[in-house]
Amino acid sequence: MCIFGIITIIGQAMVTQFVLYCNYTLLRGWDNLEVVMKCFIAIVAFDMTVFWSLTLEICGRFYLSSTRLLKSWKLLKFRNKAEAKFMRKFKRRCRPLTIGFEGYRKIKRLCVLKFISNLVKTSVQALLAL
Repeated sequence: MCIFGIITIIGQAMVTQFVLYCNYTLLRGWDNLEVVMKCFIAIVAFDMTVFWSLTLEICGRFYLSSTRLLKSWKLLKFRNKAEAKFMRKFKRRCRPLTIGFEGYRKIKRLCVLKFISNLVKTSVQALLAL
């Protein structure tokens, strides 16, 4: 997952910059662009936003199901004390599987909301800066 984590960090940066550039282009050149070009830029920006939001959502659900699995081990019944002791030690060593870069970022379901709010915030800031 380490390689995929680096790809998600780079991908997020590229998608964010591309969508912001599309939004800025629409805001800045609204009077100069043809109707077809306006529609094309808006659709491409929307598609990229939806695609990346779905990617983050899938990665977040992967993390959520992994944490639920680890929590479900508390409900296991054991035949003897040795087995319970072994499982307790094993559970402590297990961490939830995440997609992200170790020590830098792990993708949870909250990342989708942060991504969308960041896009909206920076688009409004670009609109106000014009």
